[in-house]
Amino acid sequence: MPDQSVQSPRSEDGCQIMVTTPDSSPAYSMSSTPWPDPEPGQALWKSQSWAGWTRDLEHELKTIQAEYDDYIDRVEDRLRSEKKRNKALIREVQRLNEELDAAKKVNGIEKLQRQNALALIDAARQELLTSASEYDSKSSFMRILTKLGLSRS
Repeated sequence: MPDQSVQSPRSEDGCQIMVTTPDSSPAYSMSSTPWPDPEPGQALWKSQSWAGWTRDLEHELKTIQAEYDDYIDRVEDRLRSEKKRNKALIREVQRLNEELDAAKKVNGIEKLQRQNALALIDAARQELLTSASEYDSKSSFMRILTKLGLSRS
């Protein structure tokens, strides 16, 4: 390919400037260099003998990066499984709280029933301790409770 350079007018200091277009060929071909052609995608200096330690460090860096990526993946997996476990535990705690609330309600009802039963027992004892002359069967507490109980059913 012919060199497509363009000569420009002289610069201020009197030197002539040579401008080449981007499609012009390089001053020498890559095959004429003293070092081997690089692999595709590899920088030219990496094929040099003096670049060995840099290549080794670059390889070590890639190895460390791969280990780091694996570690991050394991940590993310562990976090996902812990989130699942925590959600399951939250659901279990909510279920147990609901059961506890229901048990507290039942316990409160049973406690109220026991108190009512004890009140009835106390009322019956007092009526039993009342002398026959003082006992009024129409106004007795037990009679009133019996009427209330029968009227509800």
